[in-house]
Amino acid sequence: LSTLADHSISAIENARLYQAEHDRELEAFKILDVTRAVSSSLVLEDVLAEAATGIANAVDIPNCALFLYNLADNDMVPRHAVGQIPGELSLEEFRERGFAVAGDAFLREIAEKRRPISIFNTAQDDRCRPAVPPSIAGSKSALGVPLIARDELLGTAVITTYKRCYDFRQPQVTLAMSLAHSIALAIENALLHERTRAVTVAEERNRLAREIHDTLAQGFTGIILQLEGADEVLPNERSTAHEHIDKALALARESLQEARRSVWNLLPGPLERDTLDGALYQEVKNLGSEGDMEASFSCTGEPYRLSVEAQTCLLRVTQEALANVRKHAEAKHVEVSLAFEPSRVSLSVRDDGRGFDTGAPVRADGGGFGLIGMHERCQLANGVFSLESAPGQGTVVHAFLWVRANGH
Repeated sequence: LSTLADHSISAIENARLYQAEHDRELEAFKILDVTRAVSSSLVLEDVLAEAATGIANAVDIPNCALFLYNLADNDMVPRHAVGQIPGELSLEEFRERGFAVAGDAFLREIAEKRRPISIFNTAQDDRCRPAVPPSIAGSKSALGVPLIARDELLGTAVITTYKRCYDFRQPQVTLAMSLAHSIALAIENALLHERTRAVTVAEERNRLAREIHDTLAQGFTGIILQLEGADEVLPNERSTAHEHIDKALALARESLQEARRSVWNLLPGPLERDTLDGALYQEVKNLGSEGDMEASFSCTGEPYRLSVEAQTCLLRVTQEALANVRKHAEAKHVEVSLAFEPSRVSLSVRDDGRGFDTGAPVRADGGGFGLIGMHERCQLANGVFSLESAPGQGTVVHAFLWVRANGH
């Protein structure tokens, strides 16, 4: 019997070791499966859906709710849930709520201690008095696990039971924490992707807004002026009217081409047909041929090749500045100068018009966007934009772009 007992003890110990090894392998597979699932997408909602399902399946509890932490307001924002939802809410109602950390003892303890918090019986636990915290309302037992990435609290996963009290075992807590680490990294990546995408969309929207303002808006203004001129002389001077109409048609075609170039972010038409100094000279020449205003252009230094962004910036700043002179300045003289230096290129547009108060607020009708656009263009092209003007003293527009030694 003694010998049999020794063999039995050895067999039992081996079985325990085998079972422990099997449990560890199973736990590793669960972590791997959830990690793969949450890492397969950069869309935040997809990540959260996979995370909630993965945690629930891994700990073998069907109810899991995910909250994202809002540091600015110190609250937990409900984002996704599987199984029964706290407070017997629908998923839509759950997502519309906000849980202030200060007013929820369960979430507050998780946020402060940044470790798993479990409650065996919500009816008897001191943290649930005088009322059960809203985040676990209606539950019998709860386990909250913080979602932490790079020492930053991103949110909380809350696992709950509703039919009976449940004692969460240490292996389940350890497994939930391991899953939370992988999920937090996936959430961080999704949030970063979301922010990057938002910035990219905003930058592209601003680019198109600048291009539309610098091309279409000016083109359509010219078309309107030409058609108004044709309308005035049509009864008496048909040949002059036809000249205005021909100019309007040319402007319309050019504006259409520039719109297409703006969408595809191509080099503006004038710069495809000519060098930068040649394109600027042509803009000044066109302005001088339109009326009594004297317009001059000068280029100093040895011209060198600039990047597409730098060339486009200087052309658009010149076009916008001249458009403002044409529409607002009532000037007699305008001078445009371009200077190539070893480390920078500078542009100046100077007129002797009526000027304006640079400190005046932006007009309610949206005027002033051109100045904003010029400033943004120079910033994006590694440059500086400045404006000098005062009522009755004309206006000077400066643009400085820093370049490397090879001119790019």
